[in-house]
Amino acid sequence: MKKTLLIASFVALSFSVSAQDTITNRGFERWTPSGKPAPFDWQEPEAWTSSNGLTEFIGAAVTKTQYPNTISNQVKIKTLNVFGNAVPGLLINGDFTLNVSDTGTLPLLGGVPWSAGNKTILYGLYNFTATDTTDSAMAIVMFKHYDNFNNVPVADAGGSTLLPPTGPGMFPFTVDISQITFNTPDSMVITLVSSKEDNFKMGGELTVDFVSFDQPLAVKPIANTNITVYPNPATNLVSVWGVESGLPYNVLDITGKQLISGTTTSYTSIDVDHLDNGCYIININGATTRFIKE
Repeated sequence: MKKTLLIASFVALSFSVSAQDTITNRGFERWTPSGKPAPFDWQEPEAWTSSNGLTEFIGAAVTKTQYPNTISNQVKIKTLNVFGNAVPGLLINGDFTLNVSDTGTLPLLGGVPWSAGNKTILYGLYNFTATDTTDSAMAIVMFKHYDNFNNVPVADAGGSTLLPPTGPGMFPFTVDISQITFNTPDSMVITLVSSKEDNFKMGGELTVDFVSFDQPLAVKPIANTNITVYPNPATNLVSVWGVESGLPYNVLDITGKQLISGTTTSYTSIDVDHLDNGCYIININGATTRFIKE
């Protein structure tokens, strides 16, 4: 079972939700309970499916978390010790079903239809802590199309990125998804895994936020630090990272009227849900950038 959890993410996929150019629940704000009695009453992010059903007898590998100094939720994916084996947590967008057969294989059904052919990079924020510094988490994107002649799904490449251990804070990552080798994919699967495939390690914890096809917006540097504002456009929260703590910030409308004010932390989240749709300015100690509320 040690290897099959990740390997299964590349085989036998079937898709059943509407095509999309954006990722549903990309900020992991909405969560759905398992509906099971304690101690199996875990949750998983809406529009995503976790490996919790496989590891619930040991514990939930995928949980809701809130990184220090933030006001938004993130997802934490942990590698668990299952009878002496390191079993990484797994999170996939869309609906899928994992069933362990008598042979130990894990047939996997899931993902979402794909129509956004103009998207070439997947972006996200992450933090990864590991007891073994050689360990890395992984972000994987797989494209497929359905071969009607042979009645099977066929892989059309995709991309993957290793997510090495980080210090405190949330850090940007990217996955290059421009290398679709042939055909026109009709299906896409994003897989987040808490340990790399070639050598699963105990103790890794991967925290992920804002998985999106929208590029983070870099703004003017303050004190030799590049600030990033994300997501942009935003719907309910704007996060600012890469800036020192203790700096004053203001959110202004295009006329210069101050709407929100505060002080930065190591990972600042600003609630903009109450703002009308439109263009706004963030001023951080004199450096400014814009974001769109929609």
